[in-house]
Amino acid sequence: MTGPIERAPWPARLTARVVDAKEGRIHGYAIADDLAVNYSFAEQILLSLTGEAPPESVGRAFECALSFSSLVSAGDAQTHAATVAQLCATEPKNVVAIAAVLGAERVANVLRGHEAFLIWLDNPAGSPPAVALGTESAALALMGRLPDEFRNSAPFDAALTLTATVIATLHRCGLTTRERMTAALTVASLAVSAAEALATPALGFRDYPMTLPPFAYEEDPK
Repeated sequence: MTGPIERAPWPARLTARVVDAKEGRIHGYAIADDLAVNYSFAEQILLSLTGEAPPESVGRAFECALSFSSLVSAGDAQTHAATVAQLCATEPKNVVAIAAVLGAERVANVLRGHEAFLIWLDNPAGSPPAVALGTESAALALMGRLPDEFRNSAPFDAALTLTATVIATLHRCGLTTRERMTAALTVASLAVSAAEALATPALGFRDYPMTLPPFAYEEDPK
């Protein structure tokens, strides 16, 4: 018995829209003769997500935003879960996969929490929404490393939180969709999160704070 999927005519090959593996190209740019020679890896990530090779100032701004987004601690969910997997002596690929999946989920939650700011960035008018406003030393540090054409325009002329500064920078660099921002920010934290987890000795439960937060098991009186 066959259904509509079996009966329908389907293409015989996958369609590659970004990578030409045979020629070694990303969006038409040769890895060996162009990207590896003239662009940083961060710029290659931006090229992959936007389809265009970035100007030097944009590539540098994007790289700074990724650097400021890479710091995820042992207490962050993605690193904590990956560390527990490492404690259980699972394979390294699983540790990295857990860090990647929960990292993407963390980024998605951050972007959902900044939905009003994302909408504002698409059509900036008046002041940025309250969720983006705040004074943080890390935000000021990132702002100071952005090129002049970034700092001298909205929303960078307002006092923003670090997260809002990162989001605004990515948007200005051409990542105007939530999907592309999610990809970039997930990549930004993955190496640090995986490194923290993989630095934990496998089966080293004695050195792990198993009782945090404090708890005690109780039997159900029923």
